Amino acid sequence: MVDNSPAAPPVAGPASTPGSDAASGDAASSGINRKVLRSFDSAVIWLWLIAVAAAAVRWWPLVSGEGLVGGDLYTYFFPLKAWYAERLRQGELALWNPLIGNGMPSLAESQTAVFYPPNLLLYGLLPVGVAYNASFLLHYVLAIGFTGHYLRRLGLGLGATLFGSVVFVYGWFPARSCLEWAIVTGAWLPLVLWGVEGFLAGGRPRHAITIALALGMQLLAGHFNLAFITLLVVAIYAPLRWATLTGDGVRRSGRLVAVAIFVCLGLGVAAVQLVPTWELKSRSQRRGTGERSHDVSYGSVPAWYLPQAVLPWAYYPDVATGFLPQRLGASNTNQVEAHLYFGMLPLVLAVVAIIAARRESLVWIWFVVALTGLMLVPGWWSTSMGRLPGFSFFTGPGRYGVMAQLAIAVLAAFSLQRLLSRIQPAAARGIVVFAALAFSWLDLQWASRAVEYARPVPAPPIALRASSSVARLLKPTDRVLSVNQNSVTLTGAAMLPVYLGLGPAEYFAAPTRLPDAFQWNRPLSDEVAEWLRQAGVTHVLALEPHPDWPCDLVWSGVDPLLHRLLGRGPHEPIFLYRLAGALGRAYWLPSTGSAEEASGSRPRDRREIVDVVVRANRVTVRVNSAAAGRVVLTDLDYPGWRVIVDGHTTTGKRAGGMFRSVPVGPGSHTVEWRYLPTSAIWGGIISVLSVLAAVVASRMWFKGRSTRAEQ
Repeated sequence: MVDNSPAAPPVAGPASTPGSDAASGDAASSGINRKVLRSFDSAVIWLWLIAVAAAAVRWWPLVSGEGLVGGDLYTYFFPLKAWYAERLRQGELALWNPLIGNGMPSLAESQTAVFYPPNLLLYGLLPVGVAYNASFLLHYVLAIGFTGHYLRRLGLGLGATLFGSVVFVYGWFPARSCLEWAIVTGAWLPLVLWGVEGFLAGGRPRHAITIALALGMQLLAGHFNLAFITLLVVAIYAPLRWATLTGDGVRRSGRLVAVAIFVCLGLGVAAVQLVPTWELKSRSQRRGTGERSHDVSYGSVPAWYLPQAVLPWAYYPDVATGFLPQRLGASNTNQVEAHLYFGMLPLVLAVVAIIAARRESLVWIWFVVALTGLMLVPGWWSTSMGRLPGFSFFTGPGRYGVMAQLAIAVLAAFSLQRLLSRIQPAAARGIVVFAALAFSWLDLQWASRAVEYARPVPAPPIALRASSSVARLLKPTDRVLSVNQNSVTLTGAAMLPVYLGLGPAEYFAAPTRLPDAFQWNRPLSDEVAEWLRQAGVTHVLALEPHPDWPCDLVWSGVDPLLHRLLGRGPHEPIFLYRLAGALGRAYWLPSTGSAEEASGSRPRDRREIVDVVVRANRVTVRVNSAAAGRVVLTDLDYPGWRVIVDGHTTTGKRAGGMFRSVPVGPGSHTVEWRYLPTSAIWGGIISVLSVLAAVVASRMWFKGRSTRAEQ
């Protein structure tokens, strides 16, 4: 049923071993066994079927309709995806998110992954919770399939291929299930390698295009940390692999340069995402080259914690007891970031592969990759290399462990292939593969479950939005002050304060940041109350009653959605207040007036703001005033917004250090702010041109290669 045959004839010597020079190259001149090529169709079918089965077994609760909770899921990922999905179903592409704080560029922030094709499809068609689960499962399947294709490209039989793929994917990613971007972006790493390996060995256009498109997809998926690691792996792998390939030397001499070109084109493919992100970076809390607004060394694997690779039971037998945090001590990390366990059997097999290696270049290449990853995970380099591009931007040195995990998986697959080549009966080979897979599967799942933050639950909060009493009371024009950053936006209202890894600088520095004087357990001072009004806060969602605050109680009780989000028990009510004198998302000021006047005790029927409508990339305000004045929109003033008054584009001004305003005359007016950043337009043009350039360049390469072959 499963092809466990070796990729080369079982003859002693390096020529018969996967990973040797003779086992590489294209079908015409290298050692990729023709038996592998003949069995390609059946092997690929089994590979993808088992990839689907593995995802279903490991994540069956998600298949059956449950959902993940824990980590950043409800303070980061779902708040971004919920607005994105809602707008897609309304036929809008949400380049801006007006619910996070006073708004933020959802395209530039990257983790919404606005232009990522699977997101456009899944979140446009499915409920947000179902789409999240489907994306999660899909990328586990893709990760196994892409890793398998790379290993098959090296000439491995299906048994060793499955083993290596499972060790890589289910060794590193499940522990990080609280980080959506980990599997979504990490799935594309092996496909990039498949393209690099295939192009260096065979020079075919499909491999070159794959390099550009796979890297582009990885970047479009958002959170570029693993994409940077992919570039680092390629920077090590490509020149070493190119130097060790034999034969066809003249025609292969330009392939390394071509790989670099297609990598650059991959960056260009994702320019529609990268250019706006670069713009945000220059305006974010990380904008200063010498400013350390984030700790690059956070999320490392302490050196004394590395023995977990061989003694996992001594390091994390039970997280609930607090034993693991005690092991980490005061280190600047956590149990997920510090997790690096390869599996007992894979580690033994990888060591055997290194010991048994002779002229097997791929073994030594992957040994270098593994060693590089292991050297980077402790974060010792942060003082010396912490200012280099890429290294200076991303936290989490422990994430370089994905390099070591992939290397161990590949080396273990080589070693298993060597063993299988010495076993003649097909049934015996099948038993060996099954035993190796079963043991490693159980081993890796135990380790990941011991440290993971996220867990599946039958009724996830995202499925309870329709039953929320608070959601029925709040409107998209409201802005709420609450705990558990960003999560309350699932009610459909905006929320302060924000939680953003890369966010506009206004949210992180006074006077536009929530004043430090604010404390939930203290009276609300006049200074803080006025700051909240001018920031457009209309409501306060509190865990305790605050009868002495300048607020009016709107509702209290048990809310199915918010109680799950805020970790409240059934006998612990929550309290929704309306801020007295709230200005709202938009307010009117007389020409000589101030915001304090606008927040005065005027009758509601004399308010000049008639209506406010908030959409993805547009805010419409209808105003009716007896005198000239200004309309102030308490949304973040950011490049890409233009204002139109009664159909005519005009020039707005910044108000309050971060908001938008525009002058209007007496009478009725329609003021509309529209968002279309120049960075997205230029990025989109570069993306289209890069895709076309990748296709043309690959065809030109193929045409030139064919011409030389004829000569």
